[in-house]
Amino acid sequence: MTAKSQTKRRPNTPTLTEPVKIAEFWKNRRGESVRVSLSTFEGHNLVDVRQFFTDGAGQMQATRKGIAMSVYRLPELAAAIGKAIAKARELGLIDPEPSKAQQRVEGERAYAEWSGRRT
Repeated sequence: MTAKSQTKRRPNTPTLTEPVKIAEFWKNRRGESVRVSLSTFEGHNLVDVRQFFTDGAGQMQATRKGIAMSVYRLPELAAAIGKAIAKARELGLIDPEPSKAQQRVEGERAYAEWSGRRT
């Protein structure tokens, strides 16, 4: 790995005018959540995994806790998370069977592959 990898924007790559929320789930009972979104910043398309908190007015606010990276790194991130899930199951840290949510995601992925779309 290099200290800092540079990604060049590919020609004709679309950019997003607004962030697109992909998923959000509660982190704990204190009103903190984790949100996954896609956005464009200074011409670079990013995937952002960020912690949010509920403010006094009941609105969700982003924290500095999280990671944003080029969407080109998304397949590597997904592979790493897949490996972490497999290892956690192997070590008995999580249920050996996929959750209903994971089954839905796997079903959507299988449908996308069957229909010729990439996930």
